[in-house]
Amino acid sequence: MQQFEESKTFENEVYFGELGSNVLDTELFNFIERGVCKPVSAKVIISKVTGQHKGFGYASFARHEQAEKAIATLNNQELMGKRVRVMWKNANKQSGEVSGANLFLKNLAEAVTEQDLQDLFAPFGKVASVKVERYADGKSRGMAYVQLETKEKAEAAIQALDQSELKGKAITVCHHVRQFARNSSPGQEKFTNLFVRGVPQGTDNDKLKELFSKYGEI
Repeated sequence: MQQFEESKTFENEVYFGELGSNVLDTELFNFIERGVCKPVSAKVIISKVTGQHKGFGYASFARHEQAEKAIATLNNQELMGKRVRVMWKNANKQSGEVSGANLFLKNLAEAVTEQDLQDLFAPFGKVASVKVERYADGKSRGMAYVQLETKEKAEAAIQALDQSELKGKAITVCHHVRQFARNSSPGQEKFTNLFVRGVPQGTDNDKLKELFSKYGEI
């Protein structure tokens, strides 16, 4: 692990996810130093039991503003052939996630970036993470995920931004519901939203409606 001094607070720790198996401590450290500044430390997680690369790591920074800049600058940037996900360390912990604070966005213009979404959601408090879904060639799939601090702030964002215009397109903003939560037990709300992977580039809303209309009203 690359390390120079002890970070004074755990609030300055950042999570790096979706790392390629060829990314080790030195590669992560150099990636951060080139893009933002020299971190206090950078560590890629390797299983102590199997020795396998777990695909994520952490970095610590001397100052909080450096950690914030790392998230804003490095999220979704390419590192050794893969785009990495960068967010606050605590935001990635299941136990630390706040129910209802995760949002799903769709119908985004191709030109919309993570920074655009950071700026769009900034009035609703700290943005824990932002990820624009992309094709292998880097082009946007027209959808994204945003995590805010609380359910109340997420609901306020939905009320204010759903069907608002961003770079020439009316966007949809709604709660993101994880797959296990959709498998609701009797008496719970039934979810009818579908997430479709592997959609060919160039597929628009009309083509998707045509494909799924045979199964019922959309």
